[in-house]
Amino acid sequence: MDIPLCLDSADPEAISKALPLCKQRPMVNSISDEPARWAMLPVLKEHRPRVIALCLSESGPPTGVEDRVATASRLIDRLTGEGFALDDIYVDPCVMPVATGPGQTMLTAVGEIVARYPGVHISAGVSNVSFGLPVRKLLNETFLLLLMAQGLDAAIVDPCDPQLMMDIIAAEALLGRDARCKNYLRAYREGRLGPMMDGSRPGSAAGESLEKPAGSSVRN
Repeated sequence: MDIPLCLDSADPEAISKALPLCKQRPMVNSISDEPARWAMLPVLKEHRPRVIALCLSESGPPTGVEDRVATASRLIDRLTGEGFALDDIYVDPCVMPVATGPGQTMLTAVGEIVARYPGVHISAGVSNVSFGLPVRKLLNETFLLLLMAQGLDAAIVDPCDPQLMMDIIAAEALLGRDARCKNYLRAYREGRLGPMMDGSRPGSAAGESLEKPAGSSVRN
């Protein structure tokens, strides 16, 4: 397929057979700090895909900020020592359900990882945070935006969810990741921002409203 693929398997043989079939540089999900998962390293070194580094160790999922940062550091140091650039590494902080522990732990850990390793990417399976709770979509969307503010720049989300995609576009503009808000304005012109709260229509000048003709003034 002529699109970037993310290959998800713990089997080095399966990954080694799939990687040469990719027309564009793929990503492999994932390697972790579990001894058995390092068996994937020779395959990664041979093909040089982008790599998701999952903060999971032999003792299991991380239990706090220090544990997450330490596991991420071991993964990053090992991969960079094998010749991978920080730009090729996507750290997954191992999102856990907020019902079993504070989400702030993951937010703080992401901020510390980004500060310690400028240039590394952060990815996450965001929906894990809402497991076992009602109205999961609300928690997922809110948590994604909080993670973005800490440095997350990739995530496993539903790209067919229009509200979620609008949230991401707006957040990137507000976080300074969208120079001169070009992507935001393009999405607006293309109608991808949906019905606007101010009544303005896609394709109109900024501030022009459906409720008032162009050029009209608002009086108190």
